[in-house]
Amino acid sequence: MRTLFNSHPVTALRGGLQSDVMLVVVLRIAVVIATVLGWIVGSHVSPLIPTPYETVRILYRELFTSGGFRSPLGFSLQPILEGFGIAAAAGVTVGLWLGLSQFWRDVLGPPLNGLFAVPRIIVYPVLLAAFGVTMTSEMWLAVIAAFF
Repeated sequence: MRTLFNSHPVTALRGGLQSDVMLVVVLRIAVVIATVLGWIVGSHVSPLIPTPYETVRILYRELFTSGGFRSPLGFSLQPILEGFGIAAAAGVTVGLWLGLSQFWRDVLGPPLNGLFAVPRIIVYPVLLAAFGVTMTSEMWLAVIAAFF
């Protein structure tokens, strides 16, 4: 009989990982079920807690059918989409330019690679200082993230 110690290490590791993954999946499902059951019990015990069905119904009615969700969603997505559009146009242009010219690739390649290595989280305070807490700073962060 083979045990964990005298079997092939890769085979033992795979079996261990698969059983661990299955255990994690089962435990996550159990946590979701326990949470929903606790919510249902809590809603029957206290009149202040709505049932899950009432919550979903009200969210659907208030956010999706009345249009209450479209305005904030559009407000949040606009700078991201604008930034992606600017970055796509600039990225394709610069990429083609550098791809077609060895001279410009040698000149601009190292600075672009250096800028690519800068973490985006460091750039965000600079954008906030330059543009303030506005959608413009969000748009430029999207441009920087999507350009590279």
